[in-house]
Amino acid sequence: MSTIVVFNDTQVATIEDLNRIGQYQRRVNDNISRDVVGASHQYSGFVVTQTNQQTVAVEPGRYHTLDAVYESTSAQQVQLGSYLPLQGNLFRWVALILRGQDADVNEMRQVETEADSGELMSQVLTVGKTRVASVVILSGTDAPSPLKPGIDSSSACIAFIKLGSTGIIEIERAEGWRLKPLVELEGRVAAGERLDETQGTRIASLESDLANVARSVRAAPRPEAWRQLRNDVARLVRLSGFPDTARAEFWDHGLVKDKWDLVHPNANFRVREGLRFPSANEREAPMVLQDPTDPKIRVTEGFLLPAWTEKARINIDGNDGEISVSSVTHTVTTAIRREISRSSVSYGPVFHVCENRAEWAALADRRPGETFANGGETFNVVGLTDHVNNSDPDLSQDHKEYAVRQVTYDSWTEVYWDYVTTTEGLSGSIFGQTFLNAQPGWLTSIDVKLTRVGAGADLKVLLVETGMSGTPDLRRVIASTTIPAANLVVGWNKAAFVPSFLELGKLYAWVVVTTGNHWLATVTGNKFAQGSRFHSTDGFWFQGSVTEDFAFRANYASHTVTRVEVPWEPLTLENGMTSFRLNYPGWVPAGTRLQWEFKPSGSDTWYPVSNYANNPLGGLPALCQLRAVFIGTTDLMPGIMITKARSTTVRSGPNMIAMSNAWNFGVTSTEVIVEATLDTFDATRHTFAPRLRLPNNTVELPDVVTTEIDPLKPDRRTVRAVFNFTPGVSSARLQLEGTTNTVAQPYFIQDVFAYVN
Repeated sequence: MSTIVVFNDTQVATIEDLNRIGQYQRRVNDNISRDVVGASHQYSGFVVTQTNQQTVAVEPGRYHTLDAVYESTSAQQVQLGSYLPLQGNLFRWVALILRGQDADVNEMRQVETEADSGELMSQVLTVGKTRVASVVILSGTDAPSPLKPGIDSSSACIAFIKLGSTGIIEIERAEGWRLKPLVELEGRVAAGERLDETQGTRIASLESDLANVARSVRAAPRPEAWRQLRNDVARLVRLSGFPDTARAEFWDHGLVKDKWDLVHPNANFRVREGLRFPSANEREAPMVLQDPTDPKIRVTEGFLLPAWTEKARINIDGNDGEISVSSVTHTVTTAIRREISRSSVSYGPVFHVCENRAEWAALADRRPGETFANGGETFNVVGLTDHVNNSDPDLSQDHKEYAVRQVTYDSWTEVYWDYVTTTEGLSGSIFGQTFLNAQPGWLTSIDVKLTRVGAGADLKVLLVETGMSGTPDLRRVIASTTIPAANLVVGWNKAAFVPSFLELGKLYAWVVVTTGNHWLATVTGNKFAQGSRFHSTDGFWFQGSVTEDFAFRANYASHTVTRVEVPWEPLTLENGMTSFRLNYPGWVPAGTRLQWEFKPSGSDTWYPVSNYANNPLGGLPALCQLRAVFIGTTDLMPGIMITKARSTTVRSGPNMIAMSNAWNFGVTSTEVIVEATLDTFDATRHTFAPRLRLPNNTVELPDVVTTEIDPLKPDRRTVRAVFNFTPGVSSARLQLEGTTNTVAQPYFIQDVFAYVN
């Protein structure tokens, strides 16, 4: 004790003098605790025992901080009933932590009220100061595999308690904060000294052995590099389409369903450019115009364009000569009519953009069926054609996509595709005329000029693309129509088509097929230098005179306005939607725009399909009004085939279990490592629990789980789980579980990599 209290014989002692006796002693005790014990937020005592399903008892103990020691002198009862999870499949960890505070010791004492008479009375006085340690509860969150709450550096935890819906499941003493007494430390030191005496020589001899091992290890690949190599090999095997045989690596990008078992009794998920939460409710329905007779639009055989009138862009007129269609041998052949390609617009968190979309390049023949199919449609892959795009590497990427956080626009860069076709037999004499399309636009009709009309035979007219040799290609028909024999006249005859988009700078052709003795007017003197006339015999095309062409007019749509709002019947879903998808055949030419807008029920605002910090569908509206805004020029506007346009409204579910097919390792192993990339993940809203289902149907929990957050995209993370088990197995299923506390903001699994050691 560095300071003591001294009294003199004649001194009148004051209250301050007497209080210093205790103050000096407390200072000594604090200095000993600080200098000798050196504990910062540790405890001794405080043994926790369970008294019933909802209550624990905490025995007396001391709470040591760097500056003071707080004490609990009596047992404390802690009630946990209000912290029990409500659902039977959820659990929660709570922590019992210590708090220290100063308190007064108050007791009854006799005090003198009259100095002269010495009269006394009883009064409660503060007779001491004490430091009290109390127990408080720090709660974690409910989850199937809950995490323990974090303890900050200014607290000491005495126990973690795991709770279920029925009560206390487990009590785990928090050894990391327990103050070790000197006798325990002395035992540890003695054990170390004995080890040094008995094993010191052997340890010294191991140093040289370890040095040799270290040199060998430095020559081997690092574990991280080895794991990256196995990841790359598994990815290459998947993308290269190698035969699906037993392998020690598994990798999948979640684009197609080949690796996943959607019919497993425990499965509850979707595969759509990633593994996603299932739909709690989903509705697919035709997209229907509110008013097909609206004068601002024009619908031709189901094809919608803003209102238009015809305007001839190519007019080759004259009567320099004539050719009898029946002058060439009749041909029997087959024409293949192509359909205008599809577009898809998706809005909502269910359709968050997945970066593995780039992997579609290795699955080109699967993309249309996965992305653009409606209902029960099946798309047939007919193989590559002789289109110039397939021979030019710079033009071979025939798909484009624009994506932001909550919106996905998909479209095929070719106007017409071979995934949906119609086959048609042709019989008769066949003539054709090519023409260069110098300006993009919607061709609505071809006028052909007849000088003589035969009896009783229709005239079939086709609009086709041309092959690489510049001849009409009957395998790539864009549109076709038939002019009945009764309607044929000498002079101009109109072959009206469904409006068909023709691209800038491409060579097209119109073809006539008939069994009648009709005569086509021709012009000479190279009046039309941007095309050639042809006739076909036995499937081969032959060019006529290089200076002679057929007389014809090519008519295109000329629009009256450059911006049109088109209302559609509302999107609906019972109990509300969180996202929707629009899928329709159509085309948005360069320089034009088709903007979809929606208005949730109860809102006065029209929202363009775009990215929003707060999802306008977050309130789960059961109905959304829908409209399309067509923007373009008088010569060019977007168009939609409404007969095949469909909408899908979706409300996501709160739970996901993604189940893989049985994965055959090819070896027997006792360790499996699974790595999953999660996107749009919010730890405050979402949980993710990787599992492994063994061949005996046992669900194995991971022994170690680590998380690596993407520094460039904080809402993306890679979760790595290590599974160890005995005995070893040669196959297993991946079982990836997840939850979200709001269906308006789910996350998705971007890709999965797994391997065995």
